[in-house]
Amino acid sequence: MTDKLSNTQVQKAALWLAAQKEAPHPVVPAIRQKFKLSAVDAVVAIREAQLIRGRSH
Repeated sequence: MTDKLSNTQVQKAALWLAAQKEAPHPVVPAIRQKFKLSAVDAVVAIREAQLIRGRSH
């Protein structure tokens, strides 16, 4: 994936995850499959989702 495309997918994954009442288990494989991300990008998306959730409270 290109960096720009990867970043867009990471943001989409983060927004999607932040909107979920319960995260899928296990979360990394679920995000990787749903958004076609690498393991590193999935972890970045999880971190971003936590920041999004934190800002909403």
